[in-house]
Amino acid sequence: MTVSVLIPWRTDHGQRERLFDYLLPLWRATGLEICVGSDDGLGPFNRSQALNRAFATSTGATMVVYDADCVPDPTRIANLSGTAPWERLYAHTEYLSRADTDAVLDGLDPWEPTPEYTVDMCGLIAVNRDCWTEIGGADEQFRGWGGEDVALYYSLARKYGPSPEPTSTLRCLWHEIADRSGWPINHRRLTDVYGLT
Repeated sequence: MTVSVLIPWRTDHGQRERLFDYLLPLWRATGLEICVGSDDGLGPFNRSQALNRAFATSTGATMVVYDADCVPDPTRIANLSGTAPWERLYAHTEYLSRADTDAVLDGLDPWEPTPEYTVDMCGLIAVNRDCWTEIGGADEQFRGWGGEDVALYYSLARKYGPSPEPTSTLRCLWHEIADRSGWPINHRRLTDVYGLT
């Protein structure tokens, strides 16, 4: 099973760029194919467009969707089922504090600090290349924070059935909270197009 890691990216010329500059070499060191995709840069970030552009440069049989603020986890990727059409990667997401993130950027092992908090959700997935193509990739009508990840795995679940239940925990570094003013429009698309509430 060959794996391509798809990372959607747009710089903020600040903290997110600091994280990306720290994490990208860690990804390169895994030996996996790392495909970074950017959106058109117009208006709020279009994560779906960035993912689709990353996919267009990929060659792997399996796509792993990862965000640019998340610590690489090659062990989790190595333990993909390899048989499921798609699967959610993590059951939980841990977030480091600002101070601990600064310490990590200064050389602390990113797995060492105790997380500031944990949430019982994560939108990262692995998906078979043909399945990504068959559903048309990520829905680029979502722009700004929220909903595009739900739409993606809803599309996969509707066509291929549910994901195996994940048990792993993702780790993310601190950055400023994204602008969420576009959520009402994205939520309306989830409701109107995907039938989700």
